[in-house]
Amino acid sequence: MQWLLAKAPGFQALPEADRAAIFNFTFLWSLFESQVMGNFARADLICTKADEWYKAGTLDAD
Repeated sequence: MQWLLAKAPGFQALPEADRAAIFNFTFLWSLFESQVMGNFARADLICTKADEWYKAGTLDAD
């Protein structure tokens, strides 16, 4: 959060809820990219993973 406050123009001026959403997304994206995508996330590979989850019944992609 401190890095975003220091480096992202306008971040500090955002409402707390917006800052929290950005921070949470940043954290979750890093986790997703490393744990699920093996540090190699690309749009086509993310779509493939979502299709796999849908076919397995673990994702309702509608």
